[in-house]
Amino acid sequence: MALLVTGSLVGPAATAAPAQAMQPDPTLITAPLQITEVTPDTSNMGGADAFEFIEVYNASSEPVDFSDYTLRYLYPRADLTNSNVVDWPAKQRDVSIAPGGTLVFWVKNGQNDSLSDADFNAKFGSSLVMGENLVEIFTGGMANGSPRGLEISTNTGFGLNRAYYNLEGADNTSPDQGIQYAVNPEDLSRQTLTGTAPATPGAVTPDQVPAGLMVLPTDSAAPSVTDATAQTINPMADFSFEATATDDQQVRTVALHLRSNVGTEFKTHYLKAVHDNRYEHMLDVFDPMDKLWYEYYFTVSDGSHRVDTEIRRINVEGADIAPEEGSWAATAYRGSVEIIEATEADQQVLDGIVFNDKDRNSTQDPGEPGLPGVSVSNGREVVTTDGQGRYELPAFDNMTVFVTQPRGYQVPVDEHNVTQFYYNHLPEGSPALKYGGIAPTGALPDKVNFPVVKSDFTQSPEQHCVLGADVQTYNQQEVRFARNGVFNDLAARTDYAGCGALFLGDLVGNDLSFFSQTRSLASMLNGPARFLPGNHDLDFDSRDGEHEFDTYRAQFGPEYYSYDAGKAHVVALSNIVYTGPARSDYGSGLSDRQLEWLRANIASVPENQVIVLASHSPLLEFFYSGTHETNPLEEIYKILEGREVVSVAGHTHMSENLREGDLMAGWLDDVGEKGLPFTHLTVPAVSGQWYDGRVLEEGYPTSVQRDGTPPGVLTLDIKNTDVRERFTATGDDGADQMAIGINSPTYRTWFDEYKDLAGRAPAPENPNAVTHGELGETWLTTNFWMGATGSTVHVSIDGGETTEATRTQSMTAGDVPLVGAEYTDPVATLEQLVYGGGVHDRTSHLWRLKLPTDLTIGAHTADVTATDVHGQKFTETVTFEVTG
Repeated sequence: MALLVTGSLVGPAATAAPAQAMQPDPTLITAPLQITEVTPDTSNMGGADAFEFIEVYNASSEPVDFSDYTLRYLYPRADLTNSNVVDWPAKQRDVSIAPGGTLVFWVKNGQNDSLSDADFNAKFGSSLVMGENLVEIFTGGMANGSPRGLEISTNTGFGLNRAYYNLEGADNTSPDQGIQYAVNPEDLSRQTLTGTAPATPGAVTPDQVPAGLMVLPTDSAAPSVTDATAQTINPMADFSFEATATDDQQVRTVALHLRSNVGTEFKTHYLKAVHDNRYEHMLDVFDPMDKLWYEYYFTVSDGSHRVDTEIRRINVEGADIAPEEGSWAATAYRGSVEIIEATEADQQVLDGIVFNDKDRNSTQDPGEPGLPGVSVSNGREVVTTDGQGRYELPAFDNMTVFVTQPRGYQVPVDEHNVTQFYYNHLPEGSPALKYGGIAPTGALPDKVNFPVVKSDFTQSPEQHCVLGADVQTYNQQEVRFARNGVFNDLAARTDYAGCGALFLGDLVGNDLSFFSQTRSLASMLNGPARFLPGNHDLDFDSRDGEHEFDTYRAQFGPEYYSYDAGKAHVVALSNIVYTGPARSDYGSGLSDRQLEWLRANIASVPENQVIVLASHSPLLEFFYSGTHETNPLEEIYKILEGREVVSVAGHTHMSENLREGDLMAGWLDDVGEKGLPFTHLTVPAVSGQWYDGRVLEEGYPTSVQRDGTPPGVLTLDIKNTDVRERFTATGDDGADQMAIGINSPTYRTWFDEYKDLAGRAPAPENPNAVTHGELGETWLTTNFWMGATGSTVHVSIDGGETTEATRTQSMTAGDVPLVGAEYTDPVATLEQLVYGGGVHDRTSHLWRLKLPTDLTIGAHTADVTATDVHGQKFTETVTFEVTG
């Protein structure tokens, strides 16, 4: 069988002479561009296929500029709809395919990046030329054992021709064998798989392609484009560059060329149709925050004609306002750890110095003394610096060395306010990980020096430590919700510059590429940002106990560490442990190495400091009682015995304020009859009930959590060693601390009917109404979000005598979580069941008061005063109605 030679010699296995060149055929109707060969399985380089390729044939009588097209990688379901589609643009886009010619796309996956077209041709006996009929695609490569597809698509997203392999349980792949395709006359958009043969990139057989070349219609009309972009940019709101584009045949490319005042070169973004011939490019959530203006223009192509709009500049509102003198933005210590490269390759010990970086250049200069008595650790041993600020530590592969920020000093932060107090040492780098992990660090440095500067903020005995749990963004919309909600609130606060903000894990929702967005959120803060890893923050392709948090460590630092602010010593623990292959196979615990470090760390802390023990998962909690705890709990309590301690954690998306002496039936084996040894706080989530519910005008959802608490942050107000917790709901200034509702028989019937239909329940006509006949079975409920043992709730109805409400949970031996409609907060469930989210059916912080049976028909008011364990009072008034 003769081969059609298209840019290369016939392969060694073929002996036939080149066929006569294809001729235009005015009667031929076919797919102008066709996928003719796919080779997913080839010899390996560095554990990955080195020569994967896709071959595209031009069946038209005119050259085709492939810059108007791209390849797409398909993840087909059984019905050939796609579970995922990934664009695979070539590195060089502007390549022309001759009539009857091919273009070969060579997959570069990181392991084979250094190979050239000479290597490719030597492999297959071809004679392709890079940039002419061979181009590179930089991506992870094609699967061998799963159904996959390739598609030729316009840049605007219109699919033209696609080819599949491994459908319906078949295995079409084998080493160095090309999967060959032919055009299907019955469906020009889908190729027919004809079989496999030794791979022949750049060459097709007559049975793969039509006998002639399709004559394309003449295109005499240029496309039309209208710029619909707004005049200015509000940096705190979503913004998109928008255009409409039409053509008498097909719009194949709409490209936005964009630059700002911080870059001279235009960056090109290829846009896909949104609806009604409209195209848009949404700015990254945080991109405008450091820009003054943008310049842009659009390019539209139909394959024959190109139209460019005029270059236009738009300004960012308020971007020329300089930081206020004395503000965090103006005074923050920005810098990095000083790494001094080694001259010897076989060092076994790491040393360095902690020094006062007076000129803030991150380098120890003459006159910048070392600081004595500062703790430095390798994650196992803890040492203190000598009189000149020097330390020395045993070194081992895969360690993170870090300094404990001392009181009266501040470690540097980067441009996103992320603290810089560590050095990751991993000579060979992480194993191959989807999200990158840690790059090879090479040999142990000669010295790792930790710069700090003097700080009145951390010296002060009065500290305000912000705690945020479970930012947990899964997509860009949720990043916007976080920005518009909690982070916008924190951007307006200036009270946490010393202790800063600590985010307690689940920074993202499994997709670690969103770590960069978490860092950008931190850039909104007015203080240093620190982080802990959670169960959604790990590298799921390396759950080996050694590298599962490598990408987290590369972005944020050590898995566990400590720092001082005022008389508070904050210990940040990593307590997620995986036990199996599934993402749900995890528990809460500390490794032996971390326990060793914790013992040494606490032993170095003076007894006149209060210890804030932070972790992702709580040490112990009410909601799950005895089924969720951090192991080995008894050993952790023993290490902290005799110390002034407050434990803080997130993970459960709710609020709990458990005090010393609290006890439940499920805790007896862990804490004994004396109950909890110190306060345990569970911090409400930044994401709330995973960004669910009603989206408010302010640009974030209600997202009420499973205990009825809204999303928000907790602040520890610390004066010397006295610690008081303060909850701030998203969008509030801290004044709102409770929800007051009416729990009547009618409400409970409604709850039981719709509790399994969150988001689909009809809203009651008047939720704050109760019939006169139900008064004896109706409670006025107060969900006091940070309420605890020692808190009280008092109610006065219609200005009458004040009565104390009863807490539903006793928090004494034998107590278990009480579940059901009568133990719910109607305000929370009315939001959740009508608008979506989880369902609140239990909580440790609900108070109830039976309504008097002699209330008259009509409107009534209830004044509710909630007093927390520290004596702080909060009063709200609610109006309800008694009906006939």
